[in-house]
Amino acid sequence: MFNDFIWAGILDDGFWSARPHDQIGFGFTWYDVSKRLTRTERLQSALNMPLSGGAHGVQTHAMVLEANYSIETTPGLLIQPEFEYSIRPGGTRSVPNAFLVGAKTHVDF
Repeated sequence: MFNDFIWAGILDDGFWSARPHDQIGFGFTWYDVSKRLTRTERLQSALNMPLSGGAHGVQTHAMVLEANYSIETTPGLLIQPEFEYSIRPGGTRSVPNAFLVGAKTHVDF
């Protein structure tokens, strides 16, 4: 349950003349958890009750920073490695910040 959510990003293709179909991107996500949910979880925590939805700690806000690079391996096939740094995963301090590495594929027929 979000109170506010912000996503911003930038994507550039053709920035490297030797690879005109490749793309590089950077993104930023920030969200603020509903104040009502935060109050409920604080009360549950004070009463030593399980938190709503199985949360690992009282949720308030979180942020994710992302960088990715799309590589056109053949016409119609993109492979996109991505790197993310998640600050306050799940909106709580109870979970340590995390560095994530992943990959996506995109196929056009």
